[in-house]
Amino acid sequence: NIYSARKSLTPELKDAWDAHEKGIDFYYKREFLKAKAYFQKAQFLIPHDYCSSLFLKRCNKYIQSPPDFDWSGDTVLNRK
Repeated sequence: NIYSARKSLTPELKDAWDAHEKGIDFYYKREFLKAKAYFQKAQFLIPHDYCSSLFLKRCNKYIQSPPDFDWSGDTVLNRK
């Protein structure tokens, strides 16, 4: 998982972290195609990473159906 506490990072984890961070930047800029590419890279480096897969799903959703103009990036959870 990309958000696990570690004393040091392997080169792969550092690359995954960098890709995830760039993906987040593009995501909040509403550049979902660019964000998707970075989340895919993070997924390739850390298969089954929950955070990257969650943002990847959201990118796919917003590529198909862009959010409203006043979208802030917040996600309201309505179930546990």
